[in-house]
This record gives sequence, structure tokens and C-alpha cells, in this order.
Amino acid sequence: MAKRKWPQDKCCVCGRFIKLSGKTDRSTCFGSSADYEPPDPEWYCNKCARREYFSAIRKRSLPTNWIPAKWERKAAEKMGFIRIGPRGAAWGHWFDPTRGPIPDGYVDQRW
Repeated sequence: MAKRKWPQDKCCVCGRFIKLSGKTDRSTCFGSSADYEPPDPEWYCNKCARREYFSAIRKRSLPTNWIPAKWERKAAEKMGFIRIGPRGAAWGHWFDPTRGPIPDGYVDQRW
């Protein structure tokens, strides 16, 4: 079997092989309490990351991931969303502050 010259993985949207680099976008979803290890990241090719970005802006909705992708952060910044979560938690989700106050028990987690 031929040795690969670079690490590669598949895009989680279209399934194409992509070359993993610093410019490649990825996110990590939440695992479950039964997992011994954190889940593997989901990779996005440039074309699908761009498509997801514009789709999120058009729908004015973002997914909730443990570690958000770069396209999610850019879309959140453009739409004015903030990341909120329970005090002291290492996770959070996107919230549109124009829809009302932050729910009780949640705090702003901007970084």
C-alpha cells in the first residue's frame, strides 16, 4: 500500500477527501456520557465551509458544537450572536441577544 504524503480526511458534508492543514475548517460535536474519549473532529472542505456559512446566515441559525468551526464563529460575529452557557461549564451554544435577555443560569462566554 502506498504511503500517504500528508494527513487527510473526508469532508463531513460532501465526503470528498481533503488535505488537512491550518486553513482546513473543523468542528467537534458533543459526545455522550458513555464515551471514554472525546469525539473525533468533523472536517469541512473549503467549498462546504463556505456553503455552511452562507446557509447559517440565511437561516439566522447556528449549530451547537463543543468546539465550533471557524465558519460558525465568523457567522456568529456577522449576525451579532454570542456564546452562552451555564456558569463554569466548558460548553455553550449560540444565542441571539436581540430575541431577549440571556436565560437565567446562563452567562456570556465570549472569548
